[in-house]
Amino acid sequence: MILSCTSDLLFSSKIGQTAKQVGRELLNVRSLEDFRKTLLTKQPDLVILDLNSKGLDAFAVLAALKEYIASNYGAVPPRLLCFYSHVDTESADRAKREGVTELYPRSQFTKMLPELLAGGNSQGQAGASGVTITVFLVILGALVFCGYHILPFYYYYFDLENQFDQVIKVASTETDQEIRRKLRYYIEKYEIPAEIEDLKIERDGNRMRISLPYKEIFYITWQGKDYDLHTFEFHAYAEGQF
Repeated sequence: MILSCTSDLLFSSKIGQTAKQVGRELLNVRSLEDFRKTLLTKQPDLVILDLNSKGLDAFAVLAALKEYIASNYGAVPPRLLCFYSHVDTESADRAKREGVTELYPRSQFTKMLPELLAGGNSQGQAGASGVTITVFLVILGALVFCGYHILPFYYYYFDLENQFDQVIKVASTETDQEIRRKLRYYIEKYEIPAEIEDLKIERDGNRMRISLPYKEIFYITWQGKDYDLHTFEFHAYAEGQF
């Protein structure tokens, strides 16, 4: 049985759908109290924790899990999978200090979800294990990574490319709430490492600006360990008159 702890409706839905596909029973909780109760009554063999759940202290959940494991000394502890926003490296580092070994950025977690829920790859993120990583491959990978991610992803928002004026003209007919809803959809669809809360929409007369900063971490995995090579900072925006 899988116990998931996330307040994000989209992610809880994704996890639930994938669990059904691989034939696993899953329960999702959104409070520390429900997490404690479900641990005791269901005794899950897998726990999934969103380190960035809104209104929920993920590290209080971790503490509760440790208490549960300690009180059941001798029993096989549940496997723990944690995922986090790419830009929240502070929570990721803290989780590592707390002893979390299976830790994934959201986009990586989403891609590997079927394998993870089926019980595969218990050693963490898949990477280049068994392959000699040369300087040439690292440089080539960095170039490919930059070339792909440097494309301003707001092109996807209204399926328009290189048409800044048209983007603004279309956006100007929408309310801020409608714009945020649509952009959230594309952020999830294209697995963009951005938070919708960072989106800024500014209107001044007949001018409008939509902007969203985000970060991407370029890393390699070697012999079960992740090595961050560089953090790329991006600022996607569209601005113009309507």
